[in-house]
Amino acid sequence: MNPVPIFLPFFMFLNSNQSPLLWRDQYRQADQLLSFHTEASVQSSHLSTDGMYLLLQGGVVDEALKNSLRATGPGQRLGGDWNTQLRYTNLNDSAFGGKGWGYTLAFSNRLIAESRYHGDAFNLLLDGNAPTAGETLQVGDAFAQSYMYQQVEVGMVKSWVSEKAAASMAFSVGFVNANWYRGFDAPSGTWYTDPIGSYIDFEAEDWRFETSNPEENGFFFPNGTGVSFSFQYEWHWKKRHMLAFSANDVGFIRWSQKSSSSDLDGSIRWEGVVLPNITNISEGFFEDYADSLQGDYLTENPNRAFSTALPMQFNISYGYKFHSLPLACYGQIRWRPLSPWLPLSTLGFLWSPEKIPLRLAGTLGYGGYGTFQAGLDLGFNFGKGYTLQLRTGNVEGLIPNSFSTGLGAGITFTKYFVKP
Repeated sequence: MNPVPIFLPFFMFLNSNQSPLLWRDQYRQADQLLSFHTEASVQSSHLSTDGMYLLLQGGVVDEALKNSLRATGPGQRLGGDWNTQLRYTNLNDSAFGGKGWGYTLAFSNRLIAESRYHGDAFNLLLDGNAPTAGETLQVGDAFAQSYMYQQVEVGMVKSWVSEKAAASMAFSVGFVNANWYRGFDAPSGTWYTDPIGSYIDFEAEDWRFETSNPEENGFFFPNGTGVSFSFQYEWHWKKRHMLAFSANDVGFIRWSQKSSSSDLDGSIRWEGVVLPNITNISEGFFEDYADSLQGDYLTENPNRAFSTALPMQFNISYGYKFHSLPLACYGQIRWRPLSPWLPLSTLGFLWSPEKIPLRLAGTLGYGGYGTFQAGLDLGFNFGKGYTLQLRTGNVEGLIPNSFSTGLGAGITFTKYFVKP
């Protein structure tokens, strides 16, 4: 049995949500565990939760709500993901014929949608162009993508233990099966409406649209393949301190030859459509008009494979366990370098009394797709190694309000296997 004294239940086993795994302190002698985790969230830098609830329910967006949703300036963010994972970990030191070795197997499904945009572009969609006639709006410096994939991972864990310190290192490699992708990148662009409404000037520079095979988008359909790598190192000393670093999902997806891309570049002055006598409009008039715009400004590249990066993430964490209290605290910084995602800084606590089957964890953070956020986890121990963890990364958004900018909820079910 692996004797690593994980006093702070923070060993993340390369889990994508990077939240503390509750009850590891009580079941530290368990050399095997099986966990199921699923969590969905959506966050924004400016959309309030009352607006999100209304939009999700298909309600009417009145002028008062519009005023609360409007955005200003560049770098606005809106994104969400839904991560589901089934993981088995075996820390038995005889698994590979040497002391301190273990392994982990995992299957995950990830759905991600994220965007970055200028406030002018969002307000243009919200209000139309009439209120800003005579103004030059910034509609470039925008990026958006959405994709779904499944991931099978195989990893190894190595632990070192001494009287004063302990360390653990884990690394894994994964195979990725990707189902669909839609991407948009607009480095710069402007929109101008003539004050008397006689024309609209639109300028796009090096805009690109990318899509996987549009004919097949189903769950598990192999539209792309890829590989991923993850690594984690965790060090404990004096039975109170913990320092951890991890790099997750470093890899790529290569989308199939049935994918395509389109490029938009140029300046367009749109002065409306001049209609002939309404009785003489041909069937293909509007189709021909659209085709002429497409032929002049849009370059299509069908049957063209391309590659995208996985949502790689880097994390650094420090934790401390108090001597006379059933309490631990930690700080964490998470960074996704290739995503419209601010580095997320969080401070958290873990309350773990010995004699009651309850755990409580909470976090305060800033960053990600949103701004300020508060998280809360509740853990329940049903005995014989069965535990349940309910969590939300945005507890302040459970009741619709005008100041919070995120929604999210998740559940983790874990079975610890303890030898008698």
